[in-house]
Amino acid sequence: MKTLVLVAFLLAIAISASALPTYISNTDQYLAGTYVGTIPIWFDDETGNQLFDGDYGCTDWLDLEPQTEQQYWDDYATHNGYANPYVAWYSDNKTEALITFDMNRPFMFSQIGVHGFQRTVSGAIMPSTISISFSNDNVIFSAPLNLVCAGDVVEGALIWKTISFTETESRFVRISMEIHDIRQGVPNRYWIDEISINGMDGAQFAASVPEPSSLIVLGTLLVPLLAFRRRR
Repeated sequence: MKTLVLVAFLLAIAISASALPTYISNTDQYLAGTYVGTIPIWFDDETGNQLFDGDYGCTDWLDLEPQTEQQYWDDYATHNGYANPYVAWYSDNKTEALITFDMNRPFMFSQIGVHGFQRTVSGAIMPSTISISFSNDNVIFSAPLNLVCAGDVVEGALIWKTISFTETESRFVRISMEIHDIRQGVPNRYWIDEISINGMDGAQFAASVPEPSSLIVLGTLLVPLLAFRRRR
């Protein structure tokens, strides 16, 4: 009996773990360049979870770059791609970045946070405006909630920008970020290294208490087991 209860408990945990959200973004505008010789540097999302993994960038961002080609390939092997914590977009191609999270189930949202960095002299700019909207089918989205960030960013510092709102139940949330050209004639780029949902990044989300639905699954699994024990 103890073995059966343990199996049911592990199944409930597995179901809860599978509920970790996924996301997609408009990847065609990621920032690319070179650093040493022909070593490519991509500030894209090579692992597919850089914006929701609990891994933050740093203000001395050049320390994230490989110094030698061997270091580049070592880092590439370690991180399943050259996965800087930052994801960056050019502002001369498109001025908007779109990221859509799929919670894989109805979810009660109350806060969205965007974490990033600004150093104007390097062309690294925090988004000027952040907007969020919700959908149950990933087709029709609600009217956006907007947060104007311009003028409220500390130069050279990492910073969270958050939008708190009345609890909203939905499956999808779309995060739109725009940048206003600050340095005329120079391609500005805006850098994001993490997004939070209800105050939790990916690491915190994964370690959080199982959702009530998982507990229901656990109870559902235990009922027939208890009945079986009683018959015996």
